[in-house]
Amino acid sequence: MLNVTAVNPSQDGYLTVWPVGMARTDTSNVNFTRLMSAIANTVIVRLSTDGSVSLFNGSLGQLDVLVDVQGYIPA
Repeated sequence: MLNVTAVNPSQDGYLTVWPVGMARTDTSNVNFTRLMSAIANTVIVRLSTDGSVSLFNGSLGQLDVLVDVQGYIPA
């Protein structure tokens, strides 16, 4: 369970989070506009075998991304 925050986006867009090594999903996890200084969302995502995730910036601009681990749900 992650808290993913988009900070200071230069364009409107979205972030997608998914396990490394798997195909990216079509689901957005955080939607943002360039008028927002920061927007966060809780994301529940399966980890890859090495414990990592991928992030996709679905905008034509740049932004900073903060990822905080909120917890772990055992299988």
